[in-house]
Amino acid sequence: MKMLTDRAMGKARAFMLDAARPLEQARLAFWLDGGGPDAVVHELAQFQNADGGFGHGLEPDLRTPASSALATTVGLQVLREIDAPADHPVVVGAIGYLVNAYDATRKAWEIIPEEADDAPRADWWNHANTDEAFGRFLVNPRAEAVGYLHQYGGSVPTEVFDELTEDMLSHMAGSAPRVEMHDFLCYLRLAETPGLPAVLQEPVVERLRGSVRHTVETDAKAWNGYCTTPLDVAPTPKSLLAGEFTREEIAANLDYLVTSQTRDGSWAPTWQWGRYPTAWRQAKREWKGVLTVRALATLKGYGRAQA
Repeated sequence: MKMLTDRAMGKARAFMLDAARPLEQARLAFWLDGGGPDAVVHELAQFQNADGGFGHGLEPDLRTPASSALATTVGLQVLREIDAPADHPVVVGAIGYLVNAYDATRKAWEIIPEEADDAPRADWWNHANTDEAFGRFLVNPRAEAVGYLHQYGGSVPTEVFDELTEDMLSHMAGSAPRVEMHDFLCYLRLAETPGLPAVLQEPVVERLRGSVRHTVETDAKAWNGYCTTPLDVAPTPKSLLAGEFTREEIAANLDYLVTSQTRDGSWAPTWQWGRYPTAWRQAKREWKGVLTVRALATLKGYGRAQA
């Protein structure tokens, strides 16, 4: 069993102090040092627009300052992880954005706006390509967004919830049993929503369990590529789907996580843009901060690192 050494932890902390965004620094303090949630919310708010949505490169591969459903769901991931209250102004703003951006005709959210094309971005975030590439947004980002509306959107009309629930379940029932990895994570975030009604949670969990062995990569030889790993799905021992993996699979993934720390102390993305080299260098550095927080929180949660 491989452990993250004190020296390796020190290198990770030094990287975060020197190169990570203030948001990830605050998240690291929250996860490792008992830091409060207020600092995280304060830094997250720097990415929020007047319409309540998030932009400004919060998702580092999308550099547009404009609000997007993509960046707003990323912001809500952070708010959920620190258990932000539903009446916090940052939460209220984000939910308001989702309500206003909802396309009732599509019964979904467009994942990124046209303004995305005006800023540097990864190849996969060209606006014109997203409708087809993301299956008309009927899972990504819809499933995840619906979870946040259930968690935080107490003022959202019941008929909107009913419409979305019915359409989502219908779409899921008619789709292939093997769930694409990004869709899988959106369904998972929906299923993990506190207080989610059983009529929605149970069929989603059933679909996830039926697909997990097809979607999640358990071969360690593939983990240095772009894939979903057991720890992506079960970042803590108490994660919803942690029981879908053997102890050996989780242990092997933890060993890999320990050994995949880079020389500068960070954990690095396994992908690249292939264009906009200056913007990519910045985005890569930001991703390193995001991935390092994620890695350290996971290792601590499984007892493989000391804070």
